[in-house]
Amino acid sequence: AGDYFYTDHGAGSTQGILVKARLQPDRTLTTQTQPGPFPASPASLHADGRGEFHLTTTTGGVYRLEAGP
Repeated sequence: AGDYFYTDHGAGSTQGILVKARLQPDRTLTTQTQPGPFPASPASLHADGRGEFHLTTTTGGVYRLEAGP
């Protein structure tokens, strides 16, 4: 709760990125690139009815994202 995740299809990378952003109480924005390999050509991020987080790609891939250690 309170975190916003985003990715950039136009980044021009062969490997996708995932960034977590949070608006702080003092109205500043903090961002943190998430570690790990992510699929290239990301299209969208979704949470399903159970709160599972998914990433889709423009090539038709659907990936479930999990938190790492």
